[in-house]
Amino acid sequence: MNKAAAIYIRTGHACSESVTHQKEATEQYAKAESEADIKEYIDNGFSGINMNRPGFNKLNADIERGLIGKVIVKNISRISRNQLEYLRWLDECQRNGAAVISLNDDITV
Repeated sequence: MNKAAAIYIRTGHACSESVTHQKEATEQYAKAESEADIKEYIDNGFSGINMNRPGFNKLNADIERGLIGKVIVKNISRISRNQLEYLRWLDECQRNGAAVISLNDDITV
Protein backbone atom coordinates (compact mmCIF):
# COMPACT_ATOMS: atom_id res chain seq x y z
CA MET A 1 0.00 0.00 0.00
CA ASN A 2 1.34 3.41 -0.97
CA LYS A 3 1.37 5.85 1.89
CA ALA A 4 0.36 9.48 1.44
CA ALA A 5 2.51 12.51 2.03
CA ALA A 6 1.03 14.82 4.65
CA ILE A 7 1.51 18.55 4.73
CA TYR A 8 0.89 20.08 8.12
CA ILE A 9 0.20 23.78 8.54
CA ARG A 10 -0.25 25.64 11.82
CA THR A 11 -0.59 29.29 12.68
CA GLY A 12 -0.77 30.75 16.18
CA HIS A 13 -3.22 33.44 15.11
CA ALA A 14 -5.90 32.97 12.47
CA CYS A 15 -4.08 34.22 9.38
CA SER A 16 -4.90 33.16 5.86
CA GLU A 17 -1.69 34.70 4.49
CA SER A 18 0.51 32.54 6.71
CA VAL A 19 -1.54 29.45 5.82
CA THR A 20 -1.12 30.28 2.12
CA HIS A 21 2.66 30.69 2.43
CA GLN A 22 3.08 27.42 4.33
CA LYS A 23 0.78 25.60 1.93
CA GLU A 24 2.65 26.84 -1.14
CA ALA A 25 6.05 25.83 0.25
CA THR A 26 5.01 22.36 1.43
CA GLU A 27 2.96 21.55 -1.67
CA GLN A 28 5.80 22.68 -3.94
CA TYR A 29 8.18 20.34 -2.12
CA ALA A 30 5.73 17.42 -2.25
CA LYS A 31 5.14 17.90 -5.97
CA ALA A 32 8.90 18.19 -6.63
CA GLU A 33 9.26 14.83 -4.86
CA SER A 34 6.57 13.40 -7.21
CA GLU A 35 4.13 12.72 -4.39
CA ALA A 36 0.86 11.62 -5.97
CA ASP A 37 -1.26 11.42 -2.81
CA ILE A 38 -1.00 14.53 -0.65
CA LYS A 39 -3.15 14.99 2.44
CA GLU A 40 -3.50 18.39 4.06
CA TYR A 41 -3.89 19.07 7.78
CA ILE A 42 -4.39 22.65 8.96
CA ASP A 43 -4.67 24.26 12.38
CA ASN A 44 -5.28 27.97 11.79
CA GLY A 45 -5.22 29.97 15.01
CA PHE A 46 -3.79 27.31 17.34
CA SER A 47 -0.81 27.74 19.65
CA GLY A 48 2.22 25.52 19.18
CA ILE A 49 2.45 25.14 22.95
CA ASN A 50 -0.63 22.90 23.05
CA MET A 51 -0.30 19.60 21.17
CA ASN A 52 -4.07 19.01 21.29
CA ARG A 53 -5.18 20.57 17.99
CA PRO A 54 -7.88 19.23 15.61
CA GLY A 55 -5.76 19.00 12.46
CA PHE A 56 -2.76 17.68 14.35
CA ASN A 57 -4.89 15.05 16.08
CA LYS A 58 -6.26 13.90 12.71
CA LEU A 59 -2.72 13.76 11.31
CA ASN A 60 -1.56 11.66 14.25
CA ALA A 61 -4.51 9.29 13.88
CA ASP A 62 -3.65 8.80 10.19
CA ILE A 63 0.02 8.21 11.05
CA GLU A 64 -0.98 5.58 13.62
CA ARG A 65 -3.24 3.91 11.05
CA GLY A 66 -0.24 3.62 8.69
CA LEU A 67 -1.69 5.97 6.06
CA ILE A 68 1.13 8.54 6.09
CA GLY A 69 4.65 7.91 4.80
CA LYS A 70 6.04 11.39 5.36
CA VAL A 71 5.03 14.60 7.07
CA ILE A 72 6.16 17.86 5.47
CA VAL A 73 6.21 21.11 7.46
CA LYS A 74 7.66 24.52 6.73
CA ASN A 75 9.55 24.44 10.05
CA ILE A 76 9.51 22.35 13.21
CA SER A 77 7.83 25.10 15.24
CA ARG A 78 4.67 24.29 13.27
CA ILE A 79 4.58 20.96 15.13
CA SER A 80 5.42 22.23 18.60
CA ARG A 81 7.08 25.08 20.45
CA ASN A 82 8.20 22.55 23.07
CA GLN A 83 11.31 20.67 21.96
CA LEU A 84 10.68 17.70 24.26
CA GLU A 85 7.12 17.27 22.93
CA TYR A 86 8.43 17.56 19.37
CA LEU A 87 11.02 14.84 20.01
CA ARG A 88 8.39 12.53 21.53
CA TRP A 89 6.16 13.10 18.51
CA LEU A 90 9.07 12.49 16.14
CA ASP A 91 9.80 9.19 17.89
CA GLU A 92 6.15 8.17 17.47
CA CYS A 93 6.30 9.03 13.76
CA GLN A 94 9.40 6.90 13.29
CA ARG A 95 7.76 3.96 15.09
CA ASN A 96 4.86 4.22 12.66
CA GLY A 97 7.07 4.47 9.56
CA ALA A 98 6.49 8.16 8.82
CA ALA A 99 9.44 10.38 7.90
CA VAL A 100 9.39 14.04 8.90
CA ILE A 101 10.70 16.79 6.63
CA SER A 102 11.13 20.36 7.88
CA LEU A 103 11.88 22.62 4.94
CA ASN A 104 13.29 25.74 6.61
CA ASP A 105 15.27 23.74 9.17
CA ASP A 106 16.69 21.45 6.45
CA ILE A 107 15.76 18.41 8.54
CA THR A 108 14.72 15.00 7.21
CA VAL A 109 14.21 12.29 9.80
